[in-house]
Amino acid sequence: MMNAPSISMALRFVSTLSSPSIRDELQSVRNHFFSLLIVCTVLVAVGVILEDADRWFPSGKPTVDRDTGVVIANPSVKWQKMLVHLGWLLIIVGVVGEGFFETDIFWADETLETFDNTLLAITTDQAGSAAKSATTAHVEADAAVSSSSNALNLATGARKEADSFEKDIVSVKKHAADAESLLAAALKEAAAAQAELVRINTPRSLTNEDALIAALSSFKGTEYTIYAFEDDETIQFTRQVGEVLGKIEWVRKQPVNHSIGVTYLNVFSSDFKDAVPVCIETGVQVSVQTKESIAEIGSTPPQNLPKVVQAAIALRDALPSSVLPPHERNVSKSLVVDTEPNEGPVSICVGKKP
Repeated sequence: MMNAPSISMALRFVSTLSSPSIRDELQSVRNHFFSLLIVCTVLVAVGVILEDADRWFPSGKPTVDRDTGVVIANPSVKWQKMLVHLGWLLIIVGVVGEGFFETDIFWADETLETFDNTLLAITTDQAGSAAKSATTAHVEADAAVSSSSNALNLATGARKEADSFEKDIVSVKKHAADAESLLAAALKEAAAAQAELVRINTPRSLTNEDALIAALSSFKGTEYTIYAFEDDETIQFTRQVGEVLGKIEWVRKQPVNHSIGVTYLNVFSSDFKDAVPVCIETGVQVSVQTKESIAEIGSTPPQNLPKVVQAAIALRDALPSSVLPPHERNVSKSLVVDTEPNEGPVSICVGKKP
């Protein structure tokens, strides 16, 4: 336990922090000890009652074994002895607890009294200091009044300088806003350039194959000739296009005649007879061999057009959403109409990447 001077010094310190809460905690501790004291008193009372268990509960008479002649005590005697022992144990625990918690209550009451006296002394001391401070403040106030006129003059000059500074600040903020706007635009352009660089460096590939197959599956058996631009990226992409068209059983036709001076590429196999002619378009260009002009195709309901024209239009419309990375020139929006006999009847030029 702390001695009285130590408690006084500690309370003087903590009272400056949160005196009401500390006193409430001390009071709570004291109440807790008092509650435990009541519990111990109840234990003593219960112990006294159990101490006379042999009087409260009849033990009955012992019995004699007819065969052996041995006297057998009634089982209730054991319970009476256990209750008596329990009663003595409760009395001992209760008495010890009462002595312990009465000491704690005395300590708590003494601590609360010391705490209250300390707070009273501190409050009295603070009141005296406040009176001295009030006298000093009055003297200082008189001095402040005498210097207020000088302060007013200085404030007037400072106000003029502040107005000038305010104009400068407005100008600086405007320049800063302009700079932020330029920076945002530059960052946006840089992001767009970065995205375009990624697109340029990313080879084309087909996605959403299920949707593409669903759009073209009703034109099973459509014959087509495929062409490709002469670079590795286009050759790989052309192979993907041919594989998807093969899944829906479109029939790839090879050129019957190999023209002199025309380059052919081994896209699907190393057999020259299976080679693909070169084309020089940009993006995918779909052509169809038909007698109808482009004007007639545009003015005729799709269901009334020849099946091969419907197939070419379906391919042109389904491809753009299936090509990655996306670009507006991945697939030509125009349908090329060839009225002259060709290898077709549908021709697909897989041109260079836009």
